[in-house]
Amino acid sequence: MSKLNGDLVAISFLISYCVNNNIELDNVFADPNAICFLVTNSSAEKQIGLYLGKIQRFIDTASVLNRNNFWCNIQPSEEFSSSLRKTRKSFPETSQGLQTMIIPSRIYQNLLKDTIESLQIFNKHAEKISYVFSARTKVRDEALRLDQSMPISKLNKSQTSLVSFYWKTALKADKKLTNILAELTDLNIIKNASWLSLTISLGQIQMKSAFVIA
Repeated sequence: MSKLNGDLVAISFLISYCVNNNIELDNVFADPNAICFLVTNSSAEKQIGLYLGKIQRFIDTASVLNRNNFWCNIQPSEEFSSSLRKTRKSFPETSQGLQTMIIPSRIYQNLLKDTIESLQIFNKHAEKISYVFSARTKVRDEALRLDQSMPISKLNKSQTSLVSFYWKTALKADKKLTNILAELTDLNIIKNASWLSLTISLGQIQMKSAFVIA
């Protein structure tokens, strides 16, 4: 089960990157900058190689099962695969054990139970989580002065920095927002009171659900 949890943590970085940059989740293995995001935001350098190895197994699985209804929609781009190969040379795996995507029935049952419990928790606090997302959307729109008639595109680095600055300002001004993030942290729904932590937690729930469905 610990290896499966590691898979979920690894993929949650990519999902978090997609959420932060308004990228469709079907393109989770498309943008090579997502690899940089994982490397930059991993808590320990020794874990980076392990996470990258898990991502490699995800895209290997997607490539092999390209006719599966789930995996066919998230095929990796050549740019993503190339970036992953290059980055893995700098951060090799330290684990000696062979890892696999095959899930035994007992572990699947535990995963299903854990997924249901997690969904129940998130559903219980859906309004508060929705408030955080609304606040983030408002901050993003105000920071970038988006033209609503234009399609939303991926943020570049300077835009991301600008949104982060305005988000920190919003956290200081909006007591309800900071209280919600603090409460979600106290309930162990997120690891710390930050937008990144919330998107990572949601990413883990999404991938757990995808595993169960697939």
